[in-house]
Amino acid sequence: MTEEKLNLEAARIGEEDPCLPEGTGNAVSEADRGKADDLTQDEYRFLDSIMTKTFNSVMSIEERVLESRLTAGLTIAEVHTIVAIGLHGMSPMKTVAARLGVSVPTLTSAVNRLVKKGHVERVRDDADRRLVLLRLTNSGRKACRAHDLFHKRMVVSAVEGLSRNEVDVLVKALTQVKAFFESEAEKAAQ
Repeated sequence: MTEEKLNLEAARIGEEDPCLPEGTGNAVSEADRGKADDLTQDEYRFLDSIMTKTFNSVMSIEERVLESRLTAGLTIAEVHTIVAIGLHGMSPMKTVAARLGVSVPTLTSAVNRLVKKGHVERVRDDADRRLVLLRLTNSGRKACRAHDLFHKRMVVSAVEGLSRNEVDVLVKALTQVKAFFESEAEKAAQ
């Protein structure tokens, strides 16, 4: 992205360019900020900071969780591949690739590594011998359960002490964040 496009994007969302000295950026009027027009600059910065730190914390903690004996030697991407296979028993490569949002050749590389590590096996479909299905081995299921437990603890912690209404608001907000990332991923793919 060119510098001009970055400046225009910063202006469009109503903030100063964080890479320029304060007060010299591209701030736009409060009225031009769309749905975020009720946010003060401090609220915007706080939300940006908490969202970024939360995302980074999840990634960092997931990396540390991978150091357990059940997931030792696996990358986060490999654990997520295991989960995408494990949640559904036996699945065709194309289906698992779609769940992960990756191409079949990308998945093939990941599966090759997981087969070598003993977490995944390929099985021919009895009805259509051309179709290769993926399933987890015993060690793959253990890694899947360890990762699932981490996510269950994360969700329970996030909603603990919240009212039903607050949980609904949290779900709505996270759904919007997810939609943003999906939209950005689609733009990047074009």
